[in-house]
Amino acid sequence: MRVARVLIVGQTFGILLGRALEGSPLGRVVTGCLIAVAGLLLVGLVRRASLGVRRIGLGGFSLGVAALIADPHPRISGPLVDGAAWVALGRVDAPPRRVANGVSVAILVGEVRPAGQTSLLGASGRVRISAPSFVEPVGPGDTILVETRFSAPGRSCNPGACDGRWRAAADGVDAYGSVDDPRRFARIVGPAAGWRARLHALRVAMAAAIQARLPPREAALVTALVVGERGGLDGETETRFRAAGVTHLLSVSGLHLAFAAGLLYALLRFVLARVAPQLGRRRPRDRWAAILALPIVAAYTELTGAEIATLRAAIIVGVAFSAVILGRRARGVDALAFAALVLLLACPASLFDPSFQLSFVAALATLIVGRGASPTLSPSRHALVRGLRLVVRTVRATLTASLAATLATAPLTALHFSELAPAGAASNAVAIPLTEMAIVPLGLVGALLGAARHGPSGWILDVAGFLASLLLGFVDAVASVAPVWPVPAPSTLSLLVAGATLAWIAAAEAGRGHRLLVGLGIVGAVLGAEAMVHRLFPALEIVFLDVGQGDSAVILVPGHGAIVIDGGGGRSDPGARVLVPFLRRRGVRRVERLILSHPHPDHSGGLPAVLAQIPVDEIWTNGQDTRDPATLALLGEAGARGIPVRRPRHDQIGDVTLEVLAPRDAAGAIAADPLASENDNSLVVILSYAGRRILFAGDVERDAEATLLGTALAQIDVLKVPHHGSRTSSTAALLDRLRPRLAVASLADGNRYRFPHPDVVARYRARGIALYRTDTDGAVRVRITSGGELAVKCTRPSACDYR
Repeated sequence: MRVARVLIVGQTFGILLGRALEGSPLGRVVTGCLIAVAGLLLVGLVRRASLGVRRIGLGGFSLGVAALIADPHPRISGPLVDGAAWVALGRVDAPPRRVANGVSVAILVGEVRPAGQTSLLGASGRVRISAPSFVEPVGPGDTILVETRFSAPGRSCNPGACDGRWRAAADGVDAYGSVDDPRRFARIVGPAAGWRARLHALRVAMAAAIQARLPPREAALVTALVVGERGGLDGETETRFRAAGVTHLLSVSGLHLAFAAGLLYALLRFVLARVAPQLGRRRPRDRWAAILALPIVAAYTELTGAEIATLRAAIIVGVAFSAVILGRRARGVDALAFAALVLLLACPASLFDPSFQLSFVAALATLIVGRGASPTLSPSRHALVRGLRLVVRTVRATLTASLAATLATAPLTALHFSELAPAGAASNAVAIPLTEMAIVPLGLVGALLGAARHGPSGWILDVAGFLASLLLGFVDAVASVAPVWPVPAPSTLSLLVAGATLAWIAAAEAGRGHRLLVGLGIVGAVLGAEAMVHRLFPALEIVFLDVGQGDSAVILVPGHGAIVIDGGGGRSDPGARVLVPFLRRRGVRRVERLILSHPHPDHSGGLPAVLAQIPVDEIWTNGQDTRDPATLALLGEAGARGIPVRRPRHDQIGDVTLEVLAPRDAAGAIAADPLASENDNSLVVILSYAGRRILFAGDVERDAEATLLGTALAQIDVLKVPHHGSRTSSTAALLDRLRPRLAVASLADGNRYRFPHPDVVARYRARGIALYRTDTDGAVRVRITSGGELAVKCTRPSACDYR
């Protein structure tokens, strides 16, 4: 089993290498060389080499194989993803997930046909369909007929959140679809008869038994803890659990499964001791208990949805029980490495899944602390003293493990969620024992008896509900006083230092406390040095975010907050999906100016989410009357929060100057022209910093560009391409006047408008203007130092940088 440690290290680096070299000819060459070298090592050294060298060979082989298979490209075959409406026939592949507005169903597609036609076409792949809650209930194995427009996994690429294909690959999804009419989603064969269908039916019955017996809030919590169904939890409850640092308890985590497996094993040993006492010789009772427990653990894993943390725990439990059956001893770190090895072989993209990272790092930290703890206590004849000592030891071990897991996962929590909940280290000491040793066992037994309509289920569920109310009260109390610290996402250097520190502590046989203090000091020194560098070398950063077919730019002002110009739009809220997470990752605590260029949904859609989650000093609009729902929501929220909505003006924020050029009314004031189109009434803003000028042109077209030529418009350095590069904008006269060094067009990949127009691209190329596009380059980051040096980087790795 120790070789699993070497394999998982090689495999991890292989997956990272595969992603870094994704799609390049060099990647294929490097992968082939790695596999060839590793194969030669294995062939030549398998007999005569030392164990260490053989481990290196195995690790290298693992690295090469992992680099080869780390490919998140959709495996869909056939014409599914083309924007047309299709009718697909497939089989439900997993228990449906409850989401905010309905259910999400994974379907293995077998056949498709164009909507309105009868001829069937072959297609295969795993798709995920979002459907309203009023569709017919379905379960694994059911045959489904669905009419929808399929879309490939998102290719949006923003700093810290690049390429949705990897997230989709971690979920095993090749395409997405949605339905809003129940007539377009129907079960034509079902319910299915397989063992997975029976487990799903049991899961539904258990959830129904819990919900029929307990009050709504307690029922939602017990259902989430016992069967992994989180659809009934309200947003306020999840927010309070996050503030208390115990969010991980809201799902059937690895800890749940480990406790359940331990209790099951102990129960089976007890029953076997009473039923067959003769099995006590030579410890066959332990082996039989492990043999009987294995299939039950596998069934419970499937029943609860088989999430990453549950699968990790199931594999570790399986290794431990297998060791008992074989009369061997299983080491926790080896079992954890083996679990990671299996999961990454099955799905390499899981390495980039936050739940995978958090689950394994927390488990590793807990194992490190547990390996160094000494469980022995001085004997005592008094049962009360022994019991008190046991309680003290349990609380101390829980606190230590919780603190270790909190510290170890803090960099990842900051990376993925841009916040830390320091109260978790203490609140877990109460919440974990109450949940794992009381609520989960009682809720599980009560739900099983309730599903079987057995009499004692009622009072058992009542006790579980009472304990759940205690947990909810405790979490509410902690959340009311506990801070949630918004923190910027750590840099790559900080993550590497934190990872190396964790590995250094894990490698120690003794003195881990000393190493922990030294490691914390090193990480703190690195963070302090990075903060000092940012203060000594300030720079302005303008980030043109990839929000699909829409505009959104964030200006990060040195020593101040941020300026946000537009927020994108579309069916999925780009504010909650892209803009707010980006601001949090960059440590933005307030937005000084929120600027809406004009009230169109592809510019206004994401701004209400910003207003709802991040403090805003004031809002600028062009003042035009509108019926745009997002703009009306923005103005309504601003009024409710007392945030001023002002007429744009010449403004100064730190060393950044904002100058508004258009639109102007007949008197020359900044105001919408009632005779102009909404696009031509876009706010046109010039930002100046350290001698550099950036022009944000909104969606102005030919007429508004002609008006701009009548102003004192001078040369600029960076141009936000007007109207996404439409044929009616970026006129030759405007480009000749502005003479920008580079331009950025905000576009969606494969947008239906076919922007940018080839004629517009030709105009930029003819003038030697470097044209960047968010559909191909991802988010475009323009950095200007205090000395005026300008540099551009694109988030998508294939893009070339400009200097």
